Amino acid sequence: MSNPSVEKGALRAFYKSLIAKTRGKAALAALLQLALTSAQGLGLISILPLLYLSGQAFEDKAPSGALVAIAHSIESLGLTLKLSNILLIYAAAIIALAAARRYHAVFSDRLQQSYIGDLGLDLIKAINAAPWPVLSKIKHSKITQTLSDDLKQVHLATALSFQLFGAFSLLIVNLTVACFLSINLVLPSLLVMGFLWLVLKPLHRKSSRLGETLRNARERFFELLSTNLSGLKLIRIHSKESVQNRQFEAIRDETIEQAHQFRKSHSAALWLFESGAVIALALFIYAAIEWVELPTPSLLLLIIIYARSLPMLSRAQQSWQMLLHAMPSFNAYQKSLQSFVQSSEEHSNERPEAEKTIWSLNQSICIDRLSFSHEERSIIEALSLEIQAKQTTALIGESGAGKSTLADLICGLHKPNAGRILIDEAELTQSNASAWRTHIAYVPQENVLFHTSIRNNFLWANPQATDTEISTALQTANAHSIIDQLPDGLDTIVGERGSLLSGGERQRIALARALVAHPKLLILDEATNALDKKSENQIREAIGLLHGELTVIIITHDPAVTTMADRIYRIENRRATLV
Repeated sequence: MSNPSVEKGALRAFYKSLIAKTRGKAALAALLQLALTSAQGLGLISILPLLYLSGQAFEDKAPSGALVAIAHSIESLGLTLKLSNILLIYAAAIIALAAARRYHAVFSDRLQQSYIGDLGLDLIKAINAAPWPVLSKIKHSKITQTLSDDLKQVHLATALSFQLFGAFSLLIVNLTVACFLSINLVLPSLLVMGFLWLVLKPLHRKSSRLGETLRNARERFFELLSTNLSGLKLIRIHSKESVQNRQFEAIRDETIEQAHQFRKSHSAALWLFESGAVIALALFIYAAIEWVELPTPSLLLLIIIYARSLPMLSRAQQSWQMLLHAMPSFNAYQKSLQSFVQSSEEHSNERPEAEKTIWSLNQSICIDRLSFSHEERSIIEALSLEIQAKQTTALIGESGAGKSTLADLICGLHKPNAGRILIDEAELTQSNASAWRTHIAYVPQENVLFHTSIRNNFLWANPQATDTEISTALQTANAHSIIDQLPDGLDTIVGERGSLLSGGERQRIALARALVAHPKLLILDEATNALDKKSENQIREAIGLLHGELTVIIITHDPAVTTMADRIYRIENRRATLV
C-alpha cells in the first residue's frame, strides 16, 4: 500500500463502489453539501453590511463596490439598509441553513448505513453462490474479520469522504468569497496551503502503510480467536490457557504499537499543518494591513474567512490521513468479494445453461466408473456401484478412503474428473445439481442446529411444514420424547449450534428436521459416531423405521448400523467392493 499508484487505485475503486452502490444518491448528497456550503458563503457575505454599519462610528472609508451591490440586493426586497433588517435576514438565513443541514445529515447517514449494509450483503451472497470446493477451503476467521472489522473501517472511510467533500467545498466557497474581496491576497495564500499539503504527503503515505500493517495484525488476532474458541475444551483439558493468553498478548502489543505509530504520524501531521497555518495567517494579516488598502469591514471579514478556513483545511488533511489508513480494509474486502465472484463465474462458465431436469428416484442411483482428484491427489478411480431406490445402502471403509467424498459427488458438490452419476437414468451434471440437491437431506456427524427455536429449525428445512408433518417427522426420528420434556416444546431455543441439547438429542432433532423436507434421498454421514449407547440405539431405531420408505445412504464405522443395510460397499484403494 506504500505505492502511490496502489493508493490511487484503491481510492478509485472505493469511490466507484460508493457511487455505484448508492445509485447516484451519493452525488445528490454531494450536491446538497455544495448547496449548503454555498449558502454558508452567502451568509458570510451578508455580514459585510452589518460590519460596515458598525464601522460608521469610526469614520471608515466609503462603501466598496461589494457593499453597494449587497445594499441594492437588500433594497430590492423592499427593505432599507438598517441594522434591524440586516439582522432579520441573517437570522432567517441561519435558521433555514440549520434545518437544511439537519436534513442533509440524516440523508447522508442513511446513505452510509445502506452502503455498508449492501457491501456486507454482496459478500454473503457471493459466498453462498461460490462452488463447494472454494467454500470448503475458506477460513471462517477471515470472513468474520471482513464482515465486522473491515466493514467497520470502510464505514469510517465513507463518513470521512463525506466530511472531506464538505470541508473542501466549504473551503472553496470561502476562498471564492475572499477572491470577491481581494484576489491579490488569495493567490499567495493558496500557494502556502498547497505547499503545506505537499510537505505532509510522506506522512499520508505512511498512514496507508500503517493501516496495512495494523490490518495484518488484526487478521492474526481473528485467526487466533477462531482457533481458541473452537479448541476451548482441548485448551482447558491440557491447561494451555497461559500459552493462548501469551499469543493474544503478543498480538495485543503489536496492534497497540501500530495504532500508536499511526497516532504519532497523525499528530505530527497536525502539528506541522497548524504551525504552518499560524505562520500563514500571521503573514496574511500583516499583508492585508500593510500592503492592501481595504475597508475595515472587508478586512475583518477576510480575517474571519481565513481564521475559519485554516482549521477546516487542517481537519480535511486529518480526514484524508485517516481515509488512507482505512483503505487497506476496503482492499481486503474487494479481494475477498472478487475471489468468490470470480470462482462463481468460472464455475458457471464450466457448465451450460441450467437443465430443467424433473428428478425422480424410483429405480436407482448408478455410479459409473467415477474418478475424482483433489489438489492432484487421487481419491476415487473408476469406482462403480449401484444404490437401489427405497433401500438402505451402507458405505464402510477406513477414514480418508473417500466415503464422504463419494457422498459429496452424489450431491453434486464436486465435479468428477471422469465417469458419471445416473439417477433413474438422468445424468447428474453441474447444471442440474442444484435442483437435485433440493431432493436430498444430509445429516452429518457434527450437526448444526440454528440458534433459534426447534420449530424455526424445521421451518428452515420446509417453510410449508405443518404441525402434523413436524410431529410425524419427530415420531419417525424417535425424537418426540425430547419435545415433551422441553419447557417450551417446539418453541424452545436450542442455543448456538444446538448447544442446549445433548449430542443424542441434537442428532435426533437434526434427523427429524431432515425428514420434514420430504427428501428422495437421505444421507447419514457418521450420524451415530461419538454418541452414547442409548442415543445410538435410538438413532438406529429411527433408521430402521425408514427402511423401505426412503432411499438411505449410511456412511459408518459402526457394524451394528450396517446390519440394517440392504447392501454394503467397502470403499478402499479408491474403488468400491460389494460386501
